Amino acid sequence: MSPCGGVSGGQYGGGFGADSGFAGSGLSGVYAEMAWRTFLKVLASDFFKFPVDELPLNQLGTMRGWLKDRFGELPWDGVYDLAEFLLLNISQISSGASKQQEALVKNLNLILEREMSAYRSIGGILTSICDGVEVEEIEKALAENSWNGVRSHIQAAVEMLGKRPVGDFRNSIKESISAVESACKVISGEENADLNRTLRKLEEKIKLHGALKQAIEKLYAWTSDEKGIRHALLDEPDVGESEARFMVVACSSIVNFLRVKAEQAETAIV
Repeated sequence: MSPCGGVSGGQYGGGFGADSGFAGSGLSGVYAEMAWRTFLKVLASDFFKFPVDELPLNQLGTMRGWLKDRFGELPWDGVYDLAEFLLLNISQISSGASKQQEALVKNLNLILEREMSAYRSIGGILTSICDGVEVEEIEKALAENSWNGVRSHIQAAVEMLGKRPVGDFRNSIKESISAVESACKVISGEENADLNRTLRKLEEKIKLHGALKQAIEKLYAWTSDEKGIRHALLDEPDVGESEARFMVVACSSIVNFLRVKAEQAETAIV
């Protein structure tokens, strides 16, 4: 077992069926071999850093055996890295990438849940958030393409939280609160203001309860000095995974809430 739950490469017991999106699933004969050759070449060159001209590409069984051996040598974090690599690079490996990625994410999350792993796939990134409601809030924040700046900050926060073997928790927190700041700028139209000023302008466009406004301001104050420039939390020794996880979930929820309120108020969102 890995420190975060789940299995190491050597303990892997399968789990990718015909609908998983895994290379060669549902294929047979020469077509399966062609799919596996493409699959192995991408893995060898871009993940394992293994010379492609030394791969055993002559038979399906030898190709599978080569991958099984390499997989069994991976440490726990390497297993997650491989799964994440497949999620992010499936377009290089297989046709029908969108449909297969959806199937791969679904099957991967089922396996992670079955093995009691602390990780789940969110936006193609494996990160240490496994509560279904929390995952849903983050995925909602990532789904809105019209708020590119907000989406980029949430994506970066998730990536830094999921960084292995140890997450970049401080920078994850900074990216999370930056997503809220970016959302407030979009709604208020104050592109060059800090979060406190944009909240004041935002109240002119949407109804925001005073206590909720104060909660957002205090969350921002926790991550910034009074000018909103230097991040004082860099000096805090006890900022860790729990704080980073709380921030990415809380800030995703705030972003989703602000978007709904803006839409209800028929605010123009560029």
